[in-house]
This record gives sequence, C-alpha cells and structure tokens, in this order.
Amino acid sequence: MLEESENKLINSRKMERAKIQQQLAKIHNNVKKLQHQLKDVKPTPDFVEKLREMMEEIENAINTFKEEQRLICNELIKEEKTTKNELSPISRKIDTWAVGNSETEKVFRAISSKVSVDKMTPNTLPTVVVDFEKFLQQTGGQQGGWDNYDHQNFIKVRNKHKGKPAFMKEALEHLPGRTQDEVQQHEKWYQKFLTLEERQKRVYSELEN
Repeated sequence: MLEESENKLINSRKMERAKIQQQLAKIHNNVKKLQHQLKDVKPTPDFVEKLREMMEEIENAINTFKEEQRLICNELIKEEKTTKNELSPISRKIDTWAVGNSETEKVFRAISSKVSVDKMTPNTLPTVVVDFEKFLQQTGGQQGGWDNYDHQNFIKVRNKHKGKPAFMKEALEHLPGRTQDEVQQHEKWYQKFLTLEERQKRVYSELEN
C-alpha cells in the first residue's frame, strides 16, 4: 500500500515536471521569436501590431505559469498543514510512550533489584508511577501537548519569576500564539506535572536505598 502510494507520487511529480518544462519551453521559444523579429525592425503599423501581439502572448503565458505555480504552492502548503495536524497527535503519543517506557524501565530495574523476577507482576509498580504515566499519556507527554518552543519559553519565564502569578503577563508576551486561558491551563497542568514528578522521584529514592 505504501509502495503504491509512493509510486503514484513519483509519477505525479514526473508529469508535473514534464508539464512545467513544456510551458517554459513554449515561453522560451516565443521570446526567441520576438528577439528574432527585433533584429529586423520595420516601423510599419502591421509590424508594430505584430510585436505587440507577440509580447502580449509572452506576458500572458508567463502570468498563467506564475498563477498555476502559485495555486500549486498554496495547495502544497495546505497539504503540509493537514499532514502536520494529523501527525502531531501521533508524534506526541510516540513521545509519551518513549517517556513512559523509560520511566517504567527505571522503576522496574529498581524493583527487580529487591524483588525476585518470578514474583514480578504488573501490579508491582508503585501507584504513583502508574499515575504519572497515565497523566503523561492523557495530557500530551512531558510538554503537556505544547510544542518545544512554547513550552521552553513558558518554563523560562516561569522560572524567572519563581512560579509567582506575576509571570503570567510576561509569559503571554513571549507566547504570541497563545491565549491567556491556554497559558493558565498550561500552568495548572505544569503544577500537577511537578507534583507527580516529585512523588515519583521519592519512589525512586526509596527503592534505591
């Protein structure tokens, strides 16, 4: 299925390239004809009219070509945005799985050093670890569903103000694409994230001791 789609895309690109080359060749030939006519200028009304028609034809061909390419570019931009929107939740889910697996592995190693392998069960993991993993999976991973740029700016401003409410105003200035409500919701998410993360760290510490 994937190979078939790839072949269709390759063929489509080849056809589009051939069409573009054909259009450019036609424009080039018309320009050559015009240049040839200008070598032997005859200042007669018919000759001037002929030159005007040739120039108009070339200009129209160029404008048509530019408009077609503009529409193609706009369509590609739309497709790119659609693809990004479709891939974004998948990417976040994969990141969450990666984080979850990493965190689980740490706890598993710590527990396995204290509990024999034959006694290990899914329920062996501490509740706080399971809760933290569920929280990450349900809220978009380590960045709460935000992209890295926005989240890092949020953290930078928050740390600058040491988490005091006053940081909200400056955070909005550094996050032009975010509303006040979005920043407030992210702050609530981050507070819970820090709480769950701290609990998990304590579990690691207890298991390692």
